[in-house]
Amino acid sequence: MLHPNDFRSIWELSHLWEGADPANLPASVTDKIQKIIWGYLGKHLVLRRVNGGRVPPDDIYLLIFNINRWRVKLIRCVDYEVYDKDFLSSIYVMRAEILRWCSYEYITPPEIWSVDRKTDSNVEAVNKTVVGRHKEDEINKQVCQAIARTLWDFDPRIHPAHMVDHMAILKYGKAEIYKDPETIRNWIVEVDRLRKERKTGRPPDVRYLIDMRNGGFRKDRAIEFMDKSETP
Repeated sequence: MLHPNDFRSIWELSHLWEGADPANLPASVTDKIQKIIWGYLGKHLVLRRVNGGRVPPDDIYLLIFNINRWRVKLIRCVDYEVYDKDFLSSIYVMRAEILRWCSYEYITPPEIWSVDRKTDSNVEAVNKTVVGRHKEDEINKQVCQAIARTLWDFDPRIHPAHMVDHMAILKYGKAEIYKDPETIRNWIVEVDRLRKERKTGRPPDVRYLIDMRNGGFRKDRAIEFMDKSETP
């Protein structure tokens, strides 16, 4: 769980920043929400989910679908001024990253996170994390898992051992940079809803609805939708 001394949700921080009642949404608060989101969209500010995982900074397309649902909702917020309290309460910012971003944008930081002696060391630690391999691994893992979930929506039979070769995993999940294929497979297995049902050992060769090499649907395997009236 994220510690409140170092993390606050966009919703909570924006209200604390302006000293506003969390039950209300004055213009000054929506202005802060918009600024934080634009900081993320401009790749100057990192956003996190409740488990600490970073929100991927770019659109991720699989077929015609953008599976980076967090980014889609954030863009809706700035484009259409849709302020979903539950969603904005589930996206967090880190104190040191906010302070660094405020300094970059010449914005007065929130009083609850006023600068003190610890700030410089905190910001330095964040800088090292942001440019380091740890951040890349975390983002690549989230992307691979998001792609896997989407592919399983179309064909739940796809085995993780075969999914690692899907073109979207290789391209957007950057699977090619990892020498050990088990790294990607293990990430995918974590979100496999059928992992307890799959047999151990070498998976059989199966012609899935999705072509792993080109990423599209197989031309010889049309998708069939069952009519509810035909359900036994």
